[in-house]
Amino acid sequence: MSSTVLNIVQTASSAHGLGAQTAEVTSPISRILPYISSAFSASKYVFGLIVSLFQTLLHLSPFPIVLYVIAPLTVFLDLVVAIFIRAPYTGVIYLLDALFPLYVFCGVACITGGLLGLTGRILCRILIHLIRRGEDPAGPARSRPVKRKLRPEEDRKGKGRERSLGVQIKLER
Repeated sequence: MSSTVLNIVQTASSAHGLGAQTAEVTSPISRILPYISSAFSASKYVFGLIVSLFQTLLHLSPFPIVLYVIAPLTVFLDLVVAIFIRAPYTGVIYLLDALFPLYVFCGVACITGGLLGLTGRILCRILIHLIRRGEDPAGPARSRPVKRKLRPEEDRKGKGRERSLGVQIKLER
């Protein structure tokens, strides 16, 4: 089968004048593939070598003995962390998740209230400006009453009047 395909290619190339100048065209990935596979094999070998060195060092080191001796301390510290850090943290997270809709509702209410108040303030200032612009230029109207001058007989605090002595009680022995 392959010989018939090769014959067809040769006759086609000789018919077009290419003859012996035909070269094999290969894709770039097929040229790179051997390098990739050899790099993968080398890295696998190096990783295996490193692991075997660490295993040998682990058997010779006193590290497992030290871990065995401090195991009660690590269990105690794990319990302390679980009680004082993880449990409060999960409780706070649970409360924050539960109260998040209320937080969003109050935040939106405050923002809406602020925008409505600001809009009302701006509209009031615009209306006051329009009303003042339409007033008589002859005399501005006063917004507060004029103070009267007090006469001495109308003194409101009681100063200037004679004091009545009222009833005096004498205590004798």
